[in-house]
Amino acid sequence: MGEKIGKILQMCEKQTRELTGGKSDFSYHNTRNSLHGIWTQVNESGDNNTETLKKINDCLKKLEEKVQQNERKKHQHYYAKNERIAN
Repeated sequence: MGEKIGKILQMCEKQTRELTGGKSDFSYHNTRNSLHGIWTQVNESGDNNTETLKKINDCLKKLEEKVQQNERKKHQHYYAKNERIAN
């Protein structure tokens, strides 16, 4: 199970780095749900997997930061575009 989780975590980390959308983006929800699913499996396994849980939590945190950054960019772009139209 450890190797499989490692590969999925790597995929989620890659998706997080490449994410260009916001909270409404399909890949955001897909990645977040995958990470939550992995976290649940690892947590329920009862093994001492604190390092894996920490990696998952870090990945979730980075995902949320990336999404917030993208949301700010979209917001700034939207209002900058509307300001140009109004002038």
